Amino acid sequence: MSNEGEMFPQTRWSQLARLKAGDDTEKREVLGTLYQLYRKPVLAYLARRGFGHEKAEDLVQDFFCTPCSISCLKKQTRNAAAFAV
Repeated sequence: MSNEGEMFPQTRWSQLARLKAGDDTEKREVLGTLYQLYRKPVLAYLARRGFGHEKAEDLVQDFFCTPCSISCLKKQTRNAAAFAV
């Protein structure tokens, strides 16, 4: 089994700071960057949890395309061990 796409990248705290402070255009840019960084590792995680490829793709896209993703990501701090939902 390949490990490609399974490792989560280091958190980009500067991107999360931009998400908190930026205007709508900047927030869309940040979400696009985060989507590109995290898509493959999240898909691999969901596959290990038994989700089919299409369903996993839908879940990842839904998260990064909804306003709740911004509010969830804004809550993150360097002290948080995991995402708070």
